[in-house]
Amino acid sequence: MDDVSISNNQVEGECGAISNSGILSLKNVRIYGNTADNYSAIQNSIYGIVNLGKDVRIFDNNAPQEVHSEGILNLDFS
Repeated sequence: MDDVSISNNQVEGECGAISNSGILSLKNVRIYGNTADNYSAIQNSIYGIVNLGKDVRIFDNNAPQEVHSEGILNLDFS
């Protein structure tokens, strides 16, 4: 995903505002104001890969954690 905002979603059950078990690449993305009572704003499974690129902002989510990853989490701010 590039140049998008994900906001004001209410998630119930066993998933986050974004749940990933594949490859998720984010660049110029805002994730805010989401409610995921039991999980994180971004929930990455053991099979998933999350690439957080330049200008990714994850903030003000009503979740125990902003990001939870059991799989690979890459940070690339170049």
